[in-house]
Amino acid sequence: MVWEMTEPIDYFKKLLKKINYNLPDFEKISHPLKQREWLASRFVAKKLAESLDINYLGLIKDHYDKPFLQDSSVHLSISHSRHHVAAAIHLYQPIGIDLEIITEKLYLIKEKFLKSNEIFDANNDLENLCIYWSAKESLYKLYGKKGVNFKEQLNVYRFNKNDETINSEILMPDFEGIFQIKHFKFDKTIFTIAF
Repeated sequence: MVWEMTEPIDYFKKLLKKINYNLPDFEKISHPLKQREWLASRFVAKKLAESLDINYLGLIKDHYDKPFLQDSSVHLSISHSRHHVAAAIHLYQPIGIDLEIITEKLYLIKEKFLKSNEIFDANNDLENLCIYWSAKESLYKLYGKKGVNFKEQLNVYRFNKNDETINSEILMPDFEGIFQIKHFKFDKTIFTIAF
Protein backbone atom coordinates (compact mmCIF):
# COMPACT_ATOMS: atom_id res chain seq x y z
CA MET A 1 0.00 0.00 0.00
CA VAL A 2 1.31 3.43 -0.98
CA TRP A 3 -0.12 6.60 0.55
CA GLU A 4 0.42 10.17 -0.58
CA MET A 5 0.88 12.31 2.51
CA THR A 6 -1.34 15.37 2.23
CA GLU A 7 -2.72 15.29 5.78
CA PRO A 8 -1.24 17.28 8.69
CA ILE A 9 0.61 15.49 11.47
CA ASP A 10 -2.37 15.76 13.85
CA TYR A 11 -4.46 13.64 11.48
CA PHE A 12 -2.11 10.68 11.97
CA LYS A 13 -1.72 11.32 15.71
CA LYS A 14 -5.48 11.21 16.18
CA LEU A 15 -5.91 7.98 14.21
CA LEU A 16 -3.05 6.26 16.04
CA LYS A 17 -3.91 7.61 19.50
CA LYS A 18 -5.07 4.27 20.88
CA ILE A 19 -2.42 2.20 19.11
CA ASN A 20 1.11 1.45 20.30
CA TYR A 21 3.18 3.65 18.00
CA ASN A 22 6.14 3.67 20.40
CA LEU A 23 5.97 7.17 21.78
CA PRO A 24 9.58 7.24 23.11
CA ASP A 25 10.90 6.63 19.56
CA PHE A 26 8.57 9.27 18.15
CA GLU A 27 9.67 11.87 20.70
CA LYS A 28 13.31 11.50 19.56
CA ILE A 29 12.34 12.90 16.14
CA SER A 30 12.64 16.69 16.12
CA HIS A 31 11.76 17.66 12.55
CA PRO A 32 7.98 17.94 11.92
CA LEU A 33 8.21 16.45 8.40
CA LYS A 34 10.11 13.43 9.72
CA GLN A 35 7.52 13.07 12.50
CA ARG A 36 4.75 13.05 9.91
CA GLU A 37 6.57 10.41 7.80
CA TRP A 38 7.09 8.27 10.90
CA LEU A 39 3.43 8.46 11.95
CA ALA A 40 2.13 8.06 8.40
CA SER A 41 4.15 4.86 7.90
CA ARG A 42 2.49 3.38 11.01
CA PHE A 43 -0.89 4.52 9.74
CA VAL A 44 -0.34 2.81 6.37
CA ALA A 45 0.88 -0.37 8.08
CA LYS A 46 -2.34 -0.31 10.14
CA LYS A 47 -4.54 0.23 7.05
CA LEU A 48 -2.80 -2.57 5.17
CA ALA A 49 -2.98 -5.01 8.08
CA GLU A 50 -6.67 -4.32 8.60
CA SER A 51 -7.36 -4.80 4.86
CA LEU A 52 -5.87 -8.29 5.24
CA ASP A 53 -7.90 -9.03 8.42
CA ILE A 54 -4.75 -8.87 10.56
CA ASN A 55 -5.25 -7.40 14.01
CA TYR A 56 -3.07 -4.29 14.28
CA LEU A 57 -1.68 -3.61 17.75
CA GLY A 58 1.20 -1.42 16.64
CA LEU A 59 4.74 -1.80 15.36
CA ILE A 60 7.74 -2.97 17.32
CA LYS A 61 11.37 -3.15 16.20
CA ASP A 62 13.96 -5.84 16.79
CA HIS A 63 17.50 -5.04 17.94
CA TYR A 64 18.46 -4.33 14.29
CA ASP A 65 15.60 -1.78 14.02
CA LYS A 66 13.62 -3.99 11.65
CA PRO A 67 9.89 -3.33 12.14
CA PHE A 68 7.36 -6.05 12.92
CA LEU A 69 3.65 -6.08 13.63
CA GLN A 70 3.17 -6.52 17.35
CA ASP A 71 1.89 -10.01 18.29
CA SER A 72 1.87 -11.22 14.68
CA SER A 73 3.98 -13.68 12.70
CA VAL A 74 3.53 -11.97 9.30
CA HIS A 75 6.45 -10.16 7.68
CA LEU A 76 6.35 -6.39 7.24
CA SER A 77 8.39 -3.71 5.52
CA ILE A 78 7.81 0.05 5.48
CA SER A 79 9.36 2.96 3.59
CA HIS A 80 8.83 6.67 3.06
CA SER A 81 10.00 9.43 0.76
CA ARG A 82 9.29 13.13 0.78
CA HIS A 83 5.62 12.81 -0.21
CA HIS A 84 4.73 9.13 0.10
CA VAL A 85 4.75 6.30 2.61
CA ALA A 86 4.42 2.61 1.84
CA ALA A 87 3.95 -0.67 3.65
CA ALA A 88 4.02 -4.28 2.46
CA ILE A 89 3.09 -7.49 4.23
CA HIS A 90 3.95 -11.05 3.28
CA LEU A 91 2.21 -13.77 5.23
CA TYR A 92 5.04 -16.34 5.13
CA GLN A 93 8.43 -14.95 4.16
CA PRO A 94 10.63 -11.87 4.64
CA ILE A 95 9.91 -8.92 2.39
CA GLY A 96 11.62 -5.60 1.79
CA ILE A 97 10.31 -2.43 0.15
CA ASP A 98 11.76 0.94 -0.71
CA LEU A 99 10.64 4.30 -2.11
CA GLU A 100 13.29 6.46 -3.78
CA ILE A 101 12.89 9.79 -5.51
CA ILE A 102 14.77 9.89 -8.81
CA THR A 103 17.53 12.41 -8.17
CA GLU A 104 20.79 13.38 -9.83
CA LYS A 105 22.77 12.72 -6.62
CA LEU A 106 22.77 9.07 -7.74
CA TYR A 107 25.35 10.00 -10.40
CA LEU A 108 27.69 11.06 -7.59
CA ILE A 109 27.30 7.99 -5.37
CA LYS A 110 26.79 5.16 -7.89
CA GLU A 111 30.31 3.78 -7.40
CA LYS A 112 29.67 3.38 -3.67
CA PHE A 113 26.77 0.94 -4.12
CA LEU A 114 27.17 -0.57 -7.61
CA LYS A 115 29.69 -3.06 -8.99
CA SER A 116 31.36 -2.16 -12.29
CA ASN A 117 29.05 -4.47 -14.28
CA GLU A 118 25.97 -2.86 -12.63
CA ILE A 119 27.28 0.61 -13.51
CA PHE A 120 27.84 -0.56 -17.09
CA ASP A 121 24.34 -2.09 -17.28
CA ALA A 122 22.74 1.09 -15.87
CA ASN A 123 24.25 2.92 -18.86
CA ASN A 124 24.31 6.25 -16.98
CA ASP A 125 20.50 6.32 -17.11
CA LEU A 126 19.21 8.10 -13.99
CA GLU A 127 16.06 5.98 -13.74
CA ASN A 128 18.11 2.76 -14.02
CA LEU A 129 20.46 3.99 -11.27
CA CYS A 130 17.46 4.71 -9.04
CA ILE A 131 16.02 1.24 -9.69
CA TYR A 132 19.37 -0.32 -8.73
CA TRP A 133 19.59 1.80 -5.56
CA SER A 134 16.01 1.11 -4.53
CA ALA A 135 16.35 -2.61 -5.32
CA LYS A 136 19.41 -2.86 -3.07
CA GLU A 137 17.62 -0.95 -0.30
CA SER A 138 14.73 -3.43 -0.57
CA LEU A 139 17.15 -6.37 -0.33
CA TYR A 140 18.78 -4.76 2.71
CA LYS A 141 15.39 -4.42 4.41
CA LEU A 142 14.50 -8.01 3.51
CA TYR A 143 17.75 -9.21 5.13
CA GLY A 144 17.04 -7.02 8.14
CA LYS A 145 20.48 -6.78 9.76
CA LYS A 146 23.25 -4.18 9.86
CA GLY A 147 26.73 -4.40 8.35
CA VAL A 148 25.78 -4.99 4.71
CA ASN A 149 28.11 -3.90 1.92
CA PHE A 150 25.64 -2.89 -0.79
CA LYS A 151 28.28 -3.09 -3.51
CA GLU A 152 29.65 -6.55 -2.68
CA GLN A 153 26.86 -8.41 -0.86
CA LEU A 154 23.71 -7.28 -2.68
CA ASN A 155 23.62 -8.17 -6.36
CA VAL A 156 20.98 -6.99 -8.81
CA TYR A 157 21.08 -8.81 -12.13
CA ARG A 158 20.87 -7.02 -15.44
CA PHE A 159 17.37 -5.77 -16.22
CA ASN A 160 15.34 -3.72 -18.64
CA LYS A 161 13.16 -0.92 -17.23
CA ASN A 162 10.17 -2.63 -18.80
CA ASP A 163 10.88 -5.97 -17.11
CA GLU A 164 8.18 -6.88 -14.64
CA THR A 165 10.61 -8.71 -12.36
CA ILE A 166 14.30 -8.26 -11.60
CA ASN A 167 16.40 -11.12 -10.21
CA SER A 168 18.79 -10.46 -7.36
CA GLU A 169 20.78 -12.14 -4.61
CA ILE A 170 21.97 -11.57 -1.08
CA LEU A 171 25.41 -12.96 -0.22
CA MET A 172 25.94 -12.59 3.53
CA PRO A 173 28.01 -14.97 5.70
CA ASP A 174 24.89 -15.98 7.66
CA PHE A 175 22.32 -15.70 4.84
CA GLU A 176 22.30 -16.33 1.10
CA GLY A 177 19.46 -16.44 -1.37
CA ILE A 178 18.04 -15.52 -4.74
CA PHE A 179 15.14 -13.05 -4.68
CA GLN A 180 12.76 -11.35 -7.07
CA ILE A 181 12.20 -7.62 -7.14
CA LYS A 182 9.15 -5.89 -8.60
CA HIS A 183 9.52 -2.21 -9.47
CA PHE A 184 7.10 0.58 -10.28
CA LYS A 185 7.49 4.25 -11.16
CA PHE A 186 5.15 7.08 -10.16
CA ASP A 187 5.58 10.82 -9.49
CA LYS A 188 9.36 10.71 -10.15
CA THR A 189 9.60 7.98 -7.52
CA ILE A 190 10.74 4.37 -7.80
CA PHE A 191 9.01 1.78 -5.60
CA THR A 192 10.61 -1.66 -5.25
CA ILE A 193 9.46 -4.83 -3.50
CA ALA A 194 11.94 -7.66 -2.80
CA PHE A 195 10.68 -11.11 -1.83
